[in-house]
Parts: sequence; structure tokens; C-alpha cells
Amino acid sequence: MPATAAAVRAMSWDELQILGATLFADEIASVSKDGDGLLRERLASLGPDERRVLREALAEPELV
Repeated sequence: MPATAAAVRAMSWDELQILGATLFADEIASVSKDGDGLLRERLASLGPDERRVLREALAEPELV
């Protein structure tokens, strides 16, 4: 596990994918098994401001 932000920035794309899969293994397994129920549950628990920020981030065509 990387210990600093600099260590994360130094990781390759493959390493970042492995890290993400490791951190979210339970969530990935749940979505694979049960569909999008967990995602919908988590989204429903967000407040209006959090949902707005998420919508804006997802609508962004290119990450800067």
C-alpha cells in the first residue's frame, strides 16, 4: 500500500487498478453478484449537494 500521495502518483495504471480492486473488492463482488443494488443504496444515502457534485463530475467530458 502506498504511504503518501506522492507514492500514489508514482504508481502505474496497472498498479492503480490493482489497488482500486483491492480496496473495493467487496463492493465489486456485490455488484457482480447482485447488480446495481449496492450502488443505488449508496447513491440514495447521499445528500442533495453530494449528488449535485457527483452529477457534475460525471458529466465532465474530460478530467483536468
